[in-house]
Amino acid sequence: MSKLLLIIMLALISTSSVAAWIKVGSNETVTIYAHPATIRKTTANNIEMWSLYDYNTVQKSIGSRPYMSVKFHNEYDCKKEQSRILYSVSHSKNMGGGRSIYNGTSDMIWTPIPPERTIKLLWKFASGK
Repeated sequence: MSKLLLIIMLALISTSSVAAWIKVGSNETVTIYAHPATIRKTTANNIEMWSLYDYNTVQKSIGSRPYMSVKFHNEYDCKKEQSRILYSVSHSKNMGGGRSIYNGTSDMIWTPIPPERTIKLLWKFASGK
């Protein structure tokens, strides 16, 4: 009986952590998710939010180990339509699972959001547009 209870509890925990990510877009390479519970207003026009890029195939960067997903902590300027990466961490498995391959802060340069890029979907989601 206690094993059944443990299995049910683990299923609920894993389901709730995955359910926190909301799919905002995808293409043949990647599915992009936003985490609405992490949305935080930092100024009158700026919002911070975590996002997740979940890849269909193993990704490799020069000098890096293979990874399947990357979480980003971004800041979005809702008025000027720009964003910057505050922090990122890549993972060995899908949906932020497995071990952390690389993590670090970014140079935090504001970048305009191109109209046809997936980052535009995240900007809209964070800004409530």
